[in-house]
Amino acid sequence: MSADTCGYLLTFRCLNCGRHEAFASFSSDVPISEEDVKTRILEAVCRGCGWKGEVCGVSAIRIDQTTKSDARSRGQGN
Repeated sequence: MSADTCGYLLTFRCLNCGRHEAFASFSSDVPISEEDVKTRILEAVCRGCGWKGEVCGVSAIRIDQTTKSDARSRGQGN
């Protein structure tokens, strides 16, 4: 993991509607491995139906690293 990595965006299959539109994010001030992210319980929200609930990182269908520059380019950072 590079020094500018600040987190992960995890994609899940929604437990309510079945779409692959349930997302959760995890950020950390220190580097953390993807394997450690998979062991976390996270709060996810489905963009398709609005479902909200807890999910385990191991059930993610996709895990993407996010960086400070990624967040800024989307208007989410300082």
